[in-house]
Amino acid sequence: MAHPYLPLFAFPPMVKDLVRGFIMRNSPEVDNLDYDHMTRIPDDWVPDGPRYADMVWSIPFLAESDDDANEPTHIILIIKFASEVIQDVGERLGRHAASLHREINRRKVFGAPVKPPVIAPIVVYDGSPPWDAPGGIAV
Repeated sequence: MAHPYLPLFAFPPMVKDLVRGFIMRNSPEVDNLDYDHMTRIPDDWVPDGPRYADMVWSIPFLAESDDDANEPTHIILIIKFASEVIQDVGERLGRHAASLHREINRRKVFGAPVKPPVIAPIVVYDGSPPWDAPGGIAV
């Protein structure tokens, strides 16, 4: 069964609000993202075995300057929706990220392999008990 937030975050403005309001709210890079050109990455870029994320978005950084010659060109958001605490969520999302990274390098997209993108796994949790998985971060 699909998580009820899945259709909501299929819309770019909702992902933008998630990034600006929660994920990068204290980062100076929050205003350096080109939300108008964000794109979804198809599920089939990751084989069934390591596929764990519910949704993956790519957001380019705004125009580069000469000082950014070695900086990544994109941030990739790997989003997992959860209504219950998942103890090994970090390990599962790590496998998904590694598989996605290999595919991005193979396709030579999002700046890879010369400037690999920043890959950020994110768990959107709406359960009633507090999140207490190892390494978990509460907001």
